[in-house]
Amino acid sequence: MNWKLIFKLSLLLCLLSNLIILVPLLFYGNTDPPLLILLLHFIVLLFGTFIPPVLVIGKKVPSRRFLHGLLVGIIGGTIGLLVLIFPVLIVISVFIPGVPADLGQGLGIFAFFVWLFSVITSPVIGFFSWLVGKIFDKRKMIQGSAISPEAEPKEPV
Repeated sequence: MNWKLIFKLSLLLCLLSNLIILVPLLFYGNTDPPLLILLLHFIVLLFGTFIPPVLVIGKKVPSRRFLHGLLVGIIGGTIGLLVLIFPVLIVISVFIPGVPADLGQGLGIFAFFVWLFSVITSPVIGFFSWLVGKIFDKRKMIQGSAISPEAEPKEPV
């Protein structure tokens, strides 16, 4: 198990996902953002938080890729909940004018569902890490075998 890589990717995952979640809240405040903007943020959230860990785990980890991806998702979601979401949402509820006083319970529920989403999608990160790792393993096997273009004998000139 490469714990250093797991914690680095977990920090990247929690930073990217919380940043993408909080940007619409900061820019739109109390007004509802357009549906197209919300869909765009959701797509960026999926691609920005899933693809970098999957590629890094698939290339750098020789075994237990699924477990690495699963742990990255769970630890990243938990760190994001504890370190980034709660303080930032409390600051938003204090500094944005017109926020209802009973918003704290709603912020807690929102944070819980963000954490639950990250834990539920952790097996997806693990599966795609395993899949990308298998693809990179096949490329390495083909490059080192007799059927690779580099292994063919060169014709004399």
